[in-house]
Amino acid sequence: MKSLENKTIAVLGLGISGLASARALRAVDVKTLVWDDGPAQREAAQKEGFTVTDLNTISWNEIAFLLLSPGIALHFPKPH
Repeated sequence: MKSLENKTIAVLGLGISGLASARALRAVDVKTLVWDDGPAQREAAQKEGFTVTDLNTISWNEIAFLLLSPGIALHFPKPH
């Protein structure tokens, strides 16, 4: 993925889709920061070698884009 070369992507949500997306990005050497509000999901990602980073604490100037996992509820049953 030449268009993502030297870019950092933030992945929010580490359920099935979010973690699969993070793996795909890592497979093509994209720097990936991941976060989930669930401790178990963060621990699983960390065990796979991902950089788990609270996205509330980062400088967004360095992030090319946010990949929002489709499993995160935006409206129903309640906003996440």
